[in-house]
Amino acid sequence: MSAGHRHPDCAGSHSSTLCTRLLKDPEVRRLLYRYQGVDDSYDLPYLAGYSTDGKTIYIDRHLPEELEYHYDGKTRPFRPRSFLIDHESFEKAVIDALGWKYGHAHQGATEYERRNVMQAGLRWTPYQNAYKPYIKADEHEKLKRVPKDLDLTPYLDDPVLLARLRKAMH
Repeated sequence: MSAGHRHPDCAGSHSSTLCTRLLKDPEVRRLLYRYQGVDDSYDLPYLAGYSTDGKTIYIDRHLPEELEYHYDGKTRPFRPRSFLIDHESFEKAVIDALGWKYGHAHQGATEYERRNVMQAGLRWTPYQNAYKPYIKADEHEKLKRVPKDLDLTPYLDDPVLLARLRKAMH
């Protein structure tokens, strides 16, 4: 689950230190690059997710190949796919390597994504805001096709959404 999904415990000054520490863990590093493909033919709440084995990153089928944001009188286009792959791969690696709960893994993954976004010369807040029209938690658009091997760990705290995901799995 990527951009746009906020947790109250995911903000903090220790995110950068946490991310650096996690990247030094050999098992996290090994699992970080295990994905073998990206599938953008399904509906995903919060834009993206991953398979239970971590080998497939799922990106919502409605997300365009290119997004843009406006900042300081300028328009800045960007391709979101690589940043979403970064986030999802990191999150899944931390969960699997260290047994972390989703909320803390998401915090580290968001910092990892933020670093890569800023390294690409993009501004973090406008970048995040560019995703807003595409984020769905099943309230604006029904989830019709969800991958049968989607890892449901990020959704365990939302029983209503979890039930809708299970119902739409193909």
